[in-house]
Amino acid sequence: MDLISVWPRAIIGTVLVRKPLARQSVEAWQRNLYVIWISQLVAIIGFAVVFPFLPYYVQELGVTELHEVELWSGVLFATQAVTMAI
Repeated sequence: MDLISVWPRAIIGTVLVRKPLARQSVEAWQRNLYVIWISQLVAIIGFAVVFPFLPYYVQELGVTELHEVELWSGVLFATQAVTMAI
């Protein structure tokens, strides 16, 4: 068995050139990073939009005293901050 019959492409020079695997994995992790970054940004903006309206929502739930509205709004804000760390 000679080398030409076993690997004719390697001898002739028609080997297909592929992109290195390391470069493909860098592109994959970069794409994943961008998707996660944008998703996290949208989630943070979504939570931030709720903040100005939360005291009004607490009042809609039946809390009428101003100091109680402040207390429950603060509890809800703090709960959101604590659960975001989990």
